[in-house]
Amino acid sequence: MASNHVTVVASYRETVIGVQITAHKAPSAVRTPFHLVLLVDVSGSMSGERINEVKHTILELMKLMDPMDYISIITYHSTGDVLLNSVKMEGDTAAYMAAVSSIHIMGGTNLEAGLSKLSEITLPPSSVFLLTDGQIMEGNTDPAYLITYARLTLPPDTPIHTLGYGPDHNQTFLRDLGLRSHASYTYADRNETIPLIIGNILGGLTTEVGRSTKLIIPAGYKSLELNFDGCIGRLIDEKTHWVLLEAVDPSTPLPTEIEFHWSDGVEHVERVAPIPTETPELLTEQVLRAQTAQILSTVTDLLLNRKYEEGKTLLQELKVKLDTSVVKARVLIIQLRAQVDSMIEGLAPSPHAGHPAFGGIPPPPPMLQRVLSSGASTTAYVSSQGGVLSAPPLTPLHSRLVSEMPDPFSTPTQRANMRTLSQPIHSNSSAAAEPYEDEDISSAGDGSYNFTPFAGSNSAAAPSPTPFLSRSTPLSPPPHEEISDDENK
Repeated sequence: MASNHVTVVASYRETVIGVQITAHKAPSAVRTPFHLVLLVDVSGSMSGERINEVKHTILELMKLMDPMDYISIITYHSTGDVLLNSVKMEGDTAAYMAAVSSIHIMGGTNLEAGLSKLSEITLPPSSVFLLTDGQIMEGNTDPAYLITYARLTLPPDTPIHTLGYGPDHNQTFLRDLGLRSHASYTYADRNETIPLIIGNILGGLTTEVGRSTKLIIPAGYKSLELNFDGCIGRLIDEKTHWVLLEAVDPSTPLPTEIEFHWSDGVEHVERVAPIPTETPELLTEQVLRAQTAQILSTVTDLLLNRKYEEGKTLLQELKVKLDTSVVKARVLIIQLRAQVDSMIEGLAPSPHAGHPAFGGIPPPPPMLQRVLSSGASTTAYVSSQGGVLSAPPLTPLHSRLVSEMPDPFSTPTQRANMRTLSQPIHSNSSAAAEPYEDEDISSAGDGSYNFTPFAGSNSAAAPSPTPFLSRSTPLSPPPHEEISDDENK
């Protein structure tokens, strides 16, 4: 009888090894029940459309959950409340619907009180989903404490997916909580994002292949992934996860093998020898992904410390890197190009600013918060290689990209769930996609897209594409250095 298995491919070029890990669920495998825990902020700022959208989406979950699955719902304000505790979805759903209907707006925002209720949940969670729209105002407000508290309250290896609704939440806290639990963080800039991310999470739960993952980094190598600890989170059927490794010294020999551990109830160890890459464009794309995560993380820190000009300079350098890459027509790179453009535009100084701040003239506060949310969310998206990319559609290009291009990190099952949950929302929307102002894009049919500048475009002529990095070019320079891709150096 066929069993679950994992394919590991390690391919290298110059000093970089790209490890591709793809899980495959056995055709005869029976899906195991999952237990989803929803942790919902019901403070005063969640009133109106926000809380109604949350309640609507939770009700729609019944379409995607089997009778054998379990759900728990915790709400928090100044205190925490368990509305549902490990309720099985079989039989009469009246209790489920009554609990959802009982969700209502209360007082302040005490996340510690909500997290404390996780210890009262009877069955171990398969996944936790935290939704909040504000800053933590009550209880212990220290982000480091709350991250540790959340992880210690839950069984090891439990992913905590986070969603920040609107621009006024603590972006770096939700990003770090998601990434450290090997899950996602999403910035919800619009109502429609809530069903999309929950559909994405459920798609992963229903097609999970394995967990307890660990990639052993060979001696003489380091990871290019942001804050990588060896774990890649849960393994999802037919989803490929990349891990990039780089030789610490250019003269370091290739390792004889790459070792990867995982479990589906039985412990497995996969060992493969690195081979020369046959698809250098994929490896180049992944290098840009990892570099983008590192740079956006640095930009977020700079902006939080009011170093606006330094942050904007790094974004402009990243824009050039993405625009001139040989893989600029790949779906992921197009999304990142649009995201960086949006962030640069969002950092335009306020026309009413009286004088420069510490690091330049700041943008208007609401726009700065959106840029911070977009940057933190995109960092988590490309680091975790999952979740939903959501950002303020500041340009027509970005609006159409989000609506028309496939998500490079989701599986068919995840996309189907996202469509199912969001259908009631999208069917009520008659807004047409905005046309491009400067470019047209058409699919090339190979995972990339063709760009055709419109006549009169004000886009500056791009330099010639840059090739892959040479052995003498470091992939992880200090955060304020320009990263060169010049093969001839």
